[in-house]
Amino acid sequence: GSETTESSSLTSSPRKHLIYSGTTGIIAAATTPYYGGGMRLFPYARLFPEKLQLRLGRISPLTGFFNIPSIFEGSYREKGERTFGCLDFVGKDFEVEVRSARYEEYVRKRVERKKR
Repeated sequence: GSETTESSSLTSSPRKHLIYSGTTGIIAAATTPYYGGGMRLFPYARLFPEKLQLRLGRISPLTGFFNIPSIFEGSYREKGERTFGCLDFVGKDFEVEVRSARYEEYVRKRVERKKR
């Protein structure tokens, strides 16, 4: 299976309203469309001056492998009605909160070890 965070919250500022809450495999942002090697990972970047594109991705590695050409050119879109492959947002200011039970457990164990 793919590595995913267990809970992600995304708010848009300055009015601070929640625009996404759930699991995701990648959270990335850019002001330029291209990510290393000419991959057009952020197709909406630069369309709006002084704003950035924020992308949430939730595709499995296998789905990613079979869709490399469309992902590389920036045209990949998930076609399922109840799922999404990518969610794209364009704005000036975003706040991201990521929570993971696995990471919280790791931190708890480290603190316990230091107390010994």
